[in-house]
Amino acid sequence: AQGSWVSWQVSPQTAPAAMLDTTVGAGAFDARRAEDATLKKPLAYTKPLTCTLSPYGGEAGPSMQRFINEHVTCILQPITEHIQELQDKMQVLTQDLGNTDARVYGYLGKLEAHEKDLHELRTGHADTGEALRGLRAELAGTGERHAALERHHNETRGDLGRTARSLKTTAASLEQLQHALGQAVEESSSSLKQLREELTAVSGRTARVQESFARLDTAHRDLADVVRESLTPAIQEAKDLGGLNARHLEKIAATVDSNREDHERLLGDLRQTDHRLEQDLRGAREALESALAAGLTGLRAEAVAASRRTGTLEEDLKALRGEVQVQRKVLKDQLRDLEVELSDLSTRLGNLQTASTGAADALEAPQTVGGNVKQQAGTLRHLLEADERRGHHLQSLAGRVAGLEDRTAGLTQRMDISESRLKACEATQREAAGALDTHRLELDRSHQRQQQMSTSLGGATANLRIVGDQLRSVGHDVARHAMRLDLAHEYIDGMGKGFQDTHRSVLTGQDGLLPPKSGSLTGRGLPRIVRSGQGGEGRETALS
Repeated sequence: AQGSWVSWQVSPQTAPAAMLDTTVGAGAFDARRAEDATLKKPLAYTKPLTCTLSPYGGEAGPSMQRFINEHVTCILQPITEHIQELQDKMQVLTQDLGNTDARVYGYLGKLEAHEKDLHELRTGHADTGEALRGLRAELAGTGERHAALERHHNETRGDLGRTARSLKTTAASLEQLQHALGQAVEESSSSLKQLREELTAVSGRTARVQESFARLDTAHRDLADVVRESLTPAIQEAKDLGGLNARHLEKIAATVDSNREDHERLLGDLRQTDHRLEQDLRGAREALESALAAGLTGLRAEAVAASRRTGTLEEDLKALRGEVQVQRKVLKDQLRDLEVELSDLSTRLGNLQTASTGAADALEAPQTVGGNVKQQAGTLRHLLEADERRGHHLQSLAGRVAGLEDRTAGLTQRMDISESRLKACEATQREAAGALDTHRLELDRSHQRQQQMSTSLGGATANLRIVGDQLRSVGHDVARHAMRLDLAHEYIDGMGKGFQDTHRSVLTGQDGLLPPKSGSLTGRGLPRIVRSGQGGEGRETALS
């Protein structure tokens, strides 16, 4: 048996550790490949052992050497067959290990590629998360701006509607006020014209009265001359005429006193009326100036509020409309008072005309009546001057009404400017809405890309799990093959030790084994014994 077996190059302690190493790296697999190259060497033995037992007794005769050879051959034959089977299994295991190494290398490449893809996907996912957070923050800010713009737009739209309605109402009220003022001015102008005509007629009548008094004075002087000429014969007549004149003078004096009182009362009433008219006109002017100042203040406040938010325009317009209505009522009351005073003045002028007519009929009045008539003429001139002043006041009132119309036109122009600014605000809001829609679309696309990347990451994770499961199953297979290989190594080492012990026992002749006949210590094959058995068939026992 010496020299029949080739010793193994790999120790059974190092081979399983190399084959059980599942660490991802090229060094361990290179070491395993080098060990596999040594393991692929086949077990060398010369020939299979054939066992042929010879019975005791015969021509050859029994011998212990032959008996040992035959029994050793019979013992070694199943071992040889088992070794052959182990060698076949080792070759199959070696091929399986090579294929497994190839698959493991392929799995390692795929694993590295998957690790790179996973790293890229994680980096992309982090970048996408940051971009998504930025987009969400921007979308939140844009949503807040859009909500604020929407609220401002709704408020502005409501304010504009209310402002438009208020302006329409104000324009209608201003038109009505303008129409009423025009009618009042026309009525005042017609009343003043009538008053001037009546004053002109009164002046003419006063002139005629003065002429009558002049004729009366002339007749009185003529009468005095006639009386002086006919003094002596007409004393009695003079006395009679004196009594008559005294009576007439008393009547004329009473009439003149009553006329003087009426004139003084009329003059006082006219002065009071003039003073009242001046106060009313001054009050109307102050009211108009205050109304216009309040209107300008309201317009300025309205312009500021319209430039900011146009929120207080309705209140200003309401206040302006209320002030205009109040001023319109005040003007109506003042015009009504003027009409009443003008009617009173016309009545008093009629009374004055009647009194002047009665004074003109009294041709027998003394010379003092002419002075009273002159005084009444001066009073009438004062009345005409007061009438002219009232006309000037009415003209100034008409000019102020025209100024109010100009300011109303300025208010309308400012309303147009406010509407243009509101249109610009609406255009800006539409642009902001378009930008918001664009950001929303970009956010939707980012969500879609994130979902796609999440799906890709899920697929890559599933693939990595599958690869990990395959690697674990391959590791289990390799460990199982390594255990089998260790067991085969143990079997082979035990068989080698048994053969070595048997060989030493044979060489030394221990345990009842005979030493070889040849004195050479080198190993050689056992002799081939050919024996013929029954039926002419020979049995061959070959030991090598």
